Amino acid sequence: MPPEPAYYPPEIISLICDEIEDRQTAARLGRVSRTFVDVAQRVLYHTVDLVGLPQRPVASWLSVVTRNARLANWVHSLSIQIPDPLSLQAKEAQAFAAAFRACVNLKELNTSCYGPKPTSSSTSTWMLEDCSFRLTTFVDSYFAFSMLEDFLSTQTELRVIVAPDFPSAAYFGEELDLPTLPNLVALCANIHSLPRHHPLQRIETTINRTDFPQLSKLACYSNTLTTLNVVASTESWATTGPPLPADIIRAVGAACPALRHLALTERPIGRVAWPFLRKCFPQNTARLSGCFNHFTHLETFACIGSREIAKPVLPDTTRLIAGTCATLRRVTISLLAPKRSCTATREVVGGPITVDEEDCGLILDDVSMFWVE
Repeated sequence: MPPEPAYYPPEIISLICDEIEDRQTAARLGRVSRTFVDVAQRVLYHTVDLVGLPQRPVASWLSVVTRNARLANWVHSLSIQIPDPLSLQAKEAQAFAAAFRACVNLKELNTSCYGPKPTSSSTSTWMLEDCSFRLTTFVDSYFAFSMLEDFLSTQTELRVIVAPDFPSAAYFGEELDLPTLPNLVALCANIHSLPRHHPLQRIETTINRTDFPQLSKLACYSNTLTTLNVVASTESWATTGPPLPADIIRAVGAACPALRHLALTERPIGRVAWPFLRKCFPQNTARLSGCFNHFTHLETFACIGSREIAKPVLPDTTRLIAGTCATLRRVTISLLAPKRSCTATREVVGGPITVDEEDCGLILDDVSMFWVE
């Protein structure tokens, strides 16, 4: 008689699967051993990222979770691409809607468009109707936000909303009309869309050529705001260029002096890319350092640009900024062309400053505190 297979408590099996970083390994483990299948499937379905996959395997996944409630119940985080609104077939839309309804324990949802950027947002918000899940994070660049009010009104546990491509409020200068969301603390949206009636703690916002005066509206969040990311879109600066980072810093400091984390970057559009950082260095370093005077609690500062500045200037400027604001613990300046970054840190307020330089370019998410609870 063959020996009885070894018995492992579910807790031990769960710890083993939690240590597996390679999803393919977890999938193989679930296929070769009945002992591991339940826990392996839980690991695989807890966080699902379908972005970049062809539509055929996406359709297969939609079908699986719609038919298998046990697997659907394990889905906690879902990132998914939906076909362009103009090409989306009714049968496809129904499949997405059924899968959304099946994932009753979903907490994080990221929707975007499959393929090229769509010319317009989808009005098929009915795909999110009758969903019983209660999200904590909603990242959307697919649905028309102006038509999501009924859906959002049911999401009373929402803490983070990211709508970077929100169009209508940006074009018409209207605030985002959000329902009462008692737990909302973080929002990414165009500066015109920021709702004044929500006591936000973390904001990421885009400013265009005519938006610079709008930074003063951040004062309505001065009692709660801890983190701010400002993205200067170069699309509308073709003739005048964007404001200097020093001007943005000064305006933010006047509006929110108690801010703790500030990050600035530019968003080049097509071939339009202004020397966002080079306009500050080296001739404007004194002006840049003096604009931090308003801040009383600033701990981190980051500035990311796409154009080259002289290499010897980078560490000196980073150290200079760190030294002009006593509360700063980390300052990062990064270039994307060529890739280079410099970070100044200190352990305690007023302590010695250490500067590290690397031949790598950083993006906003590398230095942003927006997602840090």
